[in-house]
Amino acid sequence: MERGRHGGHLTTTSKKYSTAKRDQERDRQIAMVASMLASLQQALGPGTELALHDLRKLDHSLVALAGGLTKRKPGAPITGLVLERLQAGQTSDLFRYPARTNDGKELCSSTIFLRDAAGEAFACLCLNTDVSLWSEVARALPAMLPEAAAASGASGASEEEFVPHVADLAASAVSRAIGEVGVPVELMRKEHRAQVVKNLDASGFFLVQSSVGYVAKALGVSRFSVYNYLRELGVTALSIGPAHEPRRAPSGRGRGRQVPAPTKAPRPARPRGAKGGGHNGG
Repeated sequence: MERGRHGGHLTTTSKKYSTAKRDQERDRQIAMVASMLASLQQALGPGTELALHDLRKLDHSLVALAGGLTKRKPGAPITGLVLERLQAGQTSDLFRYPARTNDGKELCSSTIFLRDAAGEAFACLCLNTDVSLWSEVARALPAMLPEAAAASGASGASEEEFVPHVADLAASAVSRAIGEVGVPVELMRKEHRAQVVKNLDASGFFLVQSSVGYVAKALGVSRFSVYNYLRELGVTALSIGPAHEPRRAPSGRGRGRQVPAPTKAPRPARPRGAKGGGHNGG
Protein backbone atom coordinates (compact mmCIF):
# COMPACT_ATOMS: atom_id res chain seq x y z
CA MET A 1 0.00 0.00 0.00
CA GLU A 2 1.40 3.36 -1.03
CA ARG A 3 1.95 5.99 1.65
CA GLY A 4 1.85 9.72 0.99
CA ARG A 5 4.59 12.15 1.88
CA HIS A 6 4.63 13.33 5.51
CA GLY A 7 7.47 15.48 6.77
CA GLY A 8 9.66 14.72 3.77
CA HIS A 9 9.37 10.88 3.91
CA LEU A 10 9.46 9.13 0.54
CA THR A 11 6.62 6.83 -0.43
CA THR A 12 7.12 3.06 -0.47
CA THR A 13 6.97 3.14 -4.26
CA SER A 14 9.66 5.80 -4.40
CA LYS A 15 11.93 3.78 -2.11
CA LYS A 16 11.55 0.68 -4.26
CA TYR A 17 12.30 2.75 -7.37
CA SER A 18 15.37 4.27 -5.73
CA THR A 19 16.72 0.83 -4.74
CA ALA A 20 16.11 -0.58 -8.20
CA LYS A 21 17.81 2.40 -9.84
CA ARG A 22 20.81 2.02 -7.52
CA ASP A 23 21.13 -1.68 -8.38
CA GLN A 24 20.90 -0.92 -12.09
CA GLU A 25 23.73 1.59 -11.80
CA ARG A 26 25.85 -0.92 -9.85
CA ASP A 27 25.18 -3.62 -12.47
CA ARG A 28 26.24 -1.20 -15.20
CA GLN A 29 29.55 -0.44 -13.49
CA ILE A 30 30.27 -4.12 -12.85
CA ALA A 31 29.56 -4.96 -16.50
CA MET A 32 31.84 -2.16 -17.69
CA VAL A 33 34.76 -3.29 -15.52
CA ALA A 34 34.18 -6.95 -16.45
CA SER A 35 34.44 -6.08 -20.13
CA MET A 36 37.93 -4.65 -19.57
CA LEU A 37 39.45 -7.51 -17.58
CA ALA A 38 40.84 -9.58 -20.46
CA SER A 39 42.55 -6.57 -22.06
CA LEU A 40 43.99 -5.39 -18.72
CA GLN A 41 45.35 -8.85 -17.99
CA GLN A 42 47.07 -9.01 -21.37
CA ALA A 43 48.58 -5.57 -20.77
CA LEU A 44 49.95 -6.66 -17.40
CA GLY A 45 51.45 -9.79 -18.92
CA PRO A 46 51.77 -13.45 -17.92
CA GLY A 47 51.77 -14.39 -14.26
CA THR A 48 48.90 -12.02 -13.46
CA GLU A 49 45.22 -12.48 -12.69
CA LEU A 50 42.31 -10.07 -12.40
CA ALA A 51 39.18 -11.06 -10.45
CA LEU A 52 35.98 -9.04 -10.13
CA HIS A 53 33.66 -9.71 -7.16
CA ASP A 54 30.06 -8.60 -6.61
CA LEU A 55 29.75 -7.97 -2.86
CA ARG A 56 25.97 -8.32 -2.95
CA LYS A 57 26.31 -12.11 -3.27
CA LEU A 58 29.29 -13.17 -1.20
CA ASP A 59 28.79 -16.93 -1.47
CA HIS A 60 29.26 -16.76 -5.27
CA SER A 61 30.71 -13.27 -5.69
CA LEU A 62 33.23 -13.93 -8.50
CA VAL A 63 31.53 -12.58 -11.63
CA ALA A 64 34.52 -12.20 -13.98
CA LEU A 65 38.06 -13.59 -14.12
CA ALA A 66 41.04 -13.07 -16.42
CA GLY A 67 44.08 -15.29 -15.85
CA GLY A 68 44.28 -18.63 -14.09
CA LEU A 69 46.71 -18.24 -11.17
CA THR A 70 44.19 -19.21 -8.50
CA LYS A 71 42.41 -21.83 -10.65
CA ARG A 72 38.97 -20.39 -9.83
CA LYS A 73 35.93 -19.99 -12.03
CA PRO A 74 33.08 -17.47 -12.02
CA GLY A 75 30.69 -18.31 -9.22
CA ALA A 76 33.47 -18.86 -6.67
CA PRO A 77 32.95 -17.22 -3.24
CA ILE A 78 34.63 -14.12 -1.85
CA THR A 79 38.01 -14.46 -0.16
CA GLY A 80 38.43 -14.64 3.60
CA LEU A 81 40.45 -11.42 3.68
CA VAL A 82 37.68 -9.40 2.06
CA LEU A 83 35.14 -11.01 4.38
CA GLU A 84 37.15 -9.87 7.39
CA ARG A 85 37.34 -6.35 6.02
CA LEU A 86 33.62 -6.20 5.38
CA GLN A 87 32.86 -7.54 8.84
CA ALA A 88 35.03 -4.80 10.35
CA GLY A 89 33.40 -2.15 8.16
CA GLN A 90 36.75 -1.42 6.48
CA THR A 91 36.53 -1.00 2.72
CA SER A 92 39.62 1.07 2.05
CA ASP A 93 41.73 -0.19 -0.84
CA LEU A 94 44.56 -2.64 -0.10
CA PHE A 95 47.81 -2.64 -2.06
CA ARG A 96 50.65 -5.14 -2.48
CA TYR A 97 49.89 -7.55 0.34
CA PRO A 98 51.21 -11.16 0.35
CA ALA A 99 48.97 -14.08 -0.55
CA ARG A 100 49.44 -17.73 -1.48
CA THR A 101 47.55 -20.11 -3.76
CA ASN A 102 46.49 -23.61 -2.80
CA ASP A 103 49.34 -25.05 -4.88
CA GLY A 104 51.96 -22.88 -3.14
CA LYS A 105 52.45 -19.94 -5.50
CA GLU A 106 53.47 -16.74 -3.73
CA LEU A 107 51.40 -13.77 -4.83
CA CYS A 108 51.55 -10.02 -4.49
CA SER A 109 47.92 -8.89 -4.36
CA SER A 110 45.90 -5.68 -4.35
CA THR A 111 42.16 -5.16 -3.80
CA ILE A 112 40.34 -2.04 -5.06
CA PHE A 113 36.74 -1.43 -4.00
CA LEU A 114 34.14 -0.07 -6.41
CA ARG A 115 31.69 2.44 -4.90
CA ASP A 116 28.34 3.85 -5.90
CA ALA A 117 27.28 7.51 -5.86
CA ALA A 118 26.62 7.28 -2.12
CA GLY A 119 30.16 6.04 -1.49
CA GLU A 120 29.06 2.52 -0.55
CA ALA A 121 31.32 -0.34 -1.68
CA PHE A 122 29.43 -2.87 -3.77
CA ALA A 123 32.17 -4.71 -5.69
CA CYS A 124 35.93 -5.18 -5.64
CA LEU A 125 38.61 -5.75 -8.27
CA CYS A 126 41.51 -7.96 -7.19
CA LEU A 127 44.88 -8.04 -8.94
CA ASN A 128 47.14 -11.03 -8.24
CA THR A 129 50.73 -11.33 -9.48
CA ASP A 130 52.86 -14.46 -9.18
CA VAL A 131 56.11 -13.43 -7.44
CA SER A 132 57.32 -16.92 -6.53
CA LEU A 133 60.46 -16.65 -8.67
CA TRP A 134 61.34 -13.21 -7.31
CA SER A 135 60.80 -14.42 -3.75
CA GLU A 136 63.26 -17.25 -4.31
CA VAL A 137 65.81 -14.80 -5.74
CA ALA A 138 65.33 -12.46 -2.75
CA ARG A 139 65.89 -15.33 -0.31
CA ALA A 140 69.04 -16.38 -2.15
CA LEU A 141 70.62 -12.93 -2.36
CA PRO A 142 71.90 -12.69 1.25
CA ALA A 143 73.79 -15.97 0.81
CA MET A 144 75.31 -14.94 -2.52
CA LEU A 145 75.84 -11.23 -1.79
CA PRO A 146 76.30 -10.49 1.94
CA GLU A 147 76.16 -6.74 1.27
CA ALA A 148 72.56 -7.21 0.17
CA ALA A 149 71.62 -7.73 3.81
CA ALA A 150 72.95 -4.30 4.72
CA ALA A 151 71.14 -2.70 1.78
CA SER A 152 67.84 -4.21 2.89
CA GLY A 153 68.20 -2.97 6.45
CA ALA A 154 69.06 -6.36 7.94
CA SER A 155 72.35 -5.01 9.28
CA GLY A 156 70.52 -3.70 12.35
CA ALA A 157 69.96 -7.24 13.58
CA SER A 158 72.43 -8.93 15.89
CA GLU A 159 74.76 -11.37 14.19
CA GLU A 160 74.19 -14.97 15.12
CA GLU A 161 77.10 -16.60 16.87
CA PHE A 162 77.80 -20.31 17.29
CA VAL A 163 79.90 -20.92 20.39
CA PRO A 164 80.89 -24.26 21.98
CA HIS A 165 80.55 -23.25 25.66
CA VAL A 166 78.38 -20.95 27.75
CA ALA A 167 81.48 -19.12 28.93
CA ASP A 168 82.19 -18.12 25.34
CA LEU A 169 78.61 -16.89 25.00
CA ALA A 170 78.97 -14.86 28.19
CA ALA A 171 82.29 -13.37 27.14
CA SER A 172 80.91 -12.30 23.77
CA ALA A 173 77.68 -10.85 25.18
CA VAL A 174 79.36 -8.93 27.99
CA SER A 175 82.08 -7.62 25.68
CA ARG A 176 79.48 -6.39 23.21
CA ALA A 177 77.43 -4.69 25.95
CA ILE A 178 80.52 -2.96 27.33
CA GLY A 179 81.48 -1.82 23.83
CA GLU A 180 78.02 -0.29 23.34
CA VAL A 181 78.56 1.91 26.42
CA GLY A 182 81.91 3.08 25.04
CA VAL A 183 83.72 3.52 28.36
CA PRO A 184 86.58 1.28 29.55
CA VAL A 185 85.60 -0.80 32.58
CA GLU A 186 88.29 0.73 34.76
CA LEU A 187 86.84 4.22 34.08
CA MET A 188 83.19 3.31 34.50
CA ARG A 189 80.96 5.00 37.03
CA LYS A 190 77.77 3.51 38.42
CA GLU A 191 75.61 4.83 35.57
CA HIS A 192 77.92 3.19 33.02
CA ARG A 193 77.79 -0.18 34.77
CA ALA A 194 74.00 0.10 35.05
CA GLN A 195 73.80 0.75 31.30
CA VAL A 196 75.85 -2.38 30.61
CA VAL A 197 73.42 -4.39 32.73
CA LYS A 198 70.48 -2.78 30.92
CA ASN A 199 71.94 -3.70 27.52
CA LEU A 200 72.49 -7.29 28.63
CA ASP A 201 68.97 -7.52 30.04
CA ALA A 202 67.52 -6.26 26.76
CA SER A 203 69.45 -8.94 24.89
CA GLY A 204 68.03 -11.69 27.11
CA PHE A 205 71.41 -12.56 28.57
CA PHE A 206 70.06 -12.91 32.12
CA LEU A 207 68.05 -15.93 31.03
CA VAL A 208 71.38 -17.77 31.01
CA GLN A 209 72.28 -19.67 34.14
CA SER A 210 75.02 -18.02 36.26
CA SER A 211 74.78 -14.87 34.14
CA VAL A 212 75.02 -12.55 37.16
CA GLY A 213 78.37 -14.02 38.14
CA TYR A 214 79.78 -13.49 34.65
CA VAL A 215 78.70 -9.86 34.62
CA ALA A 216 79.97 -9.14 38.14
CA LYS A 217 83.40 -10.51 37.28
CA ALA A 218 83.61 -8.57 34.00
CA LEU A 219 82.60 -5.27 35.65
CA GLY A 220 84.72 -5.79 38.77
CA VAL A 221 81.79 -5.51 41.16
CA SER A 222 79.95 -7.85 43.49
CA ARG A 223 77.01 -10.01 42.47
CA PHE A 224 74.97 -7.99 44.96
CA SER A 225 75.66 -4.83 42.91
CA VAL A 226 74.45 -6.50 39.71
CA TYR A 227 71.26 -7.56 41.51
CA ASN A 228 70.76 -3.94 42.59
CA TYR A 229 71.14 -2.68 38.99
CA LEU A 230 68.57 -5.21 37.83
CA ARG A 231 66.11 -4.25 40.56
CA GLU A 232 66.42 -0.64 39.41
CA LEU A 233 65.44 -1.83 35.92
CA GLY A 234 62.28 -3.41 37.33
CA VAL A 235 63.41 -7.05 37.30
CA THR A 236 61.85 -8.58 40.42
CA ALA A 237 63.36 -12.04 40.21
CA LEU A 238 66.40 -13.39 38.41
CA SER A 239 66.77 -16.59 36.48
CA ILE A 240 68.83 -19.35 37.98
CA GLY A 241 68.26 -21.71 35.08
CA PRO A 242 66.23 -22.15 31.90
CA ALA A 243 63.00 -22.81 33.82
CA HIS A 244 63.12 -19.49 35.72
CA GLU A 245 62.82 -16.29 33.70
CA PRO A 246 63.05 -12.72 35.00
CA ARG A 247 59.74 -11.15 35.94
CA ARG A 248 59.17 -7.45 35.51
CA ALA A 249 57.06 -5.12 37.57
CA PRO A 250 54.16 -4.04 35.32
CA SER A 251 54.53 -0.38 36.31
CA GLY A 252 57.86 0.86 34.95
CA ARG A 253 60.73 0.49 37.33
CA GLY A 254 58.83 -1.25 40.14
CA ARG A 255 58.89 1.53 42.73
CA GLY A 256 57.08 0.84 45.97
CA ARG A 257 57.21 -2.93 45.51
CA GLN A 258 58.57 -5.35 48.02
CA VAL A 259 61.50 -6.80 46.07
CA PRO A 260 63.44 -9.40 48.01
CA ALA A 261 67.12 -8.64 48.14
CA PRO A 262 69.51 -11.43 47.18
CA THR A 263 70.73 -13.38 50.14
CA LYS A 264 74.41 -12.97 50.94
CA ALA A 265 76.37 -16.08 51.64
CA PRO A 266 77.36 -16.25 55.35
CA ARG A 267 80.99 -15.50 56.06
CA PRO A 268 83.02 -18.31 57.54
CA ALA A 269 84.06 -17.84 61.16
CA ARG A 270 87.55 -16.37 61.49
CA PRO A 271 90.13 -17.45 64.04
CA ARG A 272 90.35 -15.18 67.01
CA GLY A 273 92.63 -12.24 66.34
CA ALA A 274 92.39 -12.46 62.52
CA LYS A 275 91.91 -9.23 60.51
CA GLY A 276 88.82 -8.61 58.40
CA GLY A 277 88.92 -8.76 54.58
CA GLY A 278 87.81 -6.23 51.99
CA HIS A 279 84.56 -6.11 49.87
CA ASN A 280 83.89 -4.98 46.30
CA GLY A 281 81.44 -2.12 46.21
CA GLY A 282 78.91 -1.29 43.51
